[in-house]
Amino acid sequence: MLNEGNLNRMIIKEEKEKSNILKYIDGSGFDQLLHYLIKGLFWGIILFCLPYFCFMLITFIF
Repeated sequence: MLNEGNLNRMIIKEEKEKSNILKYIDGSGFDQLLHYLIKGLFWGIILFCLPYFCFMLITFIF
């Protein structure tokens, strides 16, 4: 069994991990992640959907 000292250390460690996750979400790290995600989605639309739209447009015209 775990004694009280080890149990308290585990609880403190879990609280620190939760605190680090909350700091990341609340801080600038998460903002940078969202920035890169939105930028990637934008370029995904431009690079993949726009050429397909042009292909479909040309196909229906001719």
